[in-house]
Amino acid sequence: MSHVTQVATKFPTFITEQHVSFYLINPSLFVKPKIEDLSHLQARRIFAESVLVSYHCPTGRYRAQLLSSALRYCDDVTGCLIDEGDAEGNVRKSTRRLWPQTEIAKAWIAQAEAGEQGAADKAFEALARLHRHYLSHPVVGGWYDQFDRDNRSLVDTIPASSFYHVVRAIAEAERVLAPLAG
Repeated sequence: MSHVTQVATKFPTFITEQHVSFYLINPSLFVKPKIEDLSHLQARRIFAESVLVSYHCPTGRYRAQLLSSALRYCDDVTGCLIDEGDAEGNVRKSTRRLWPQTEIAKAWIAQAEAGEQGAADKAFEALARLHRHYLSHPVVGGWYDQFDRDNRSLVDTIPASSFYHVVRAIAEAERVLAPLAG
């Protein structure tokens, strides 16, 4: 069983063979293996990979592939991720929720932390889109949750369920990008 199949089995809403959704895997969901349970060569390989990728995450080497897949589904006008696309690259839902925008920013931040060339600039661009389209709300400290294809807000309220997505993206940006910005 491949690693991707194992992840899909464990988290079926994250990755499936037939459907690509925009849940970028959060490395904090994975538990690091106990070193005493590994052979010497396995431990050396995991250590070497953890030095090369952030979060000491077994999925780190797949991060660029996941990011590339998600980026196939951007709105042409805003540059924001749409809500859903299929494995063939077709748009299934052209609406745009707030939380995928925070996740794409966090994905670029993770790539920047791992040392990928140009990722910090992409992270800043994603954060600027997040601010411009979702956080520039008439209620101070508020946000828009979802837009339709014509950029009309679909939700009249400010859902509390989106709050932690915004806070985590800002916290990660502050932790990783602030030192890079000078």
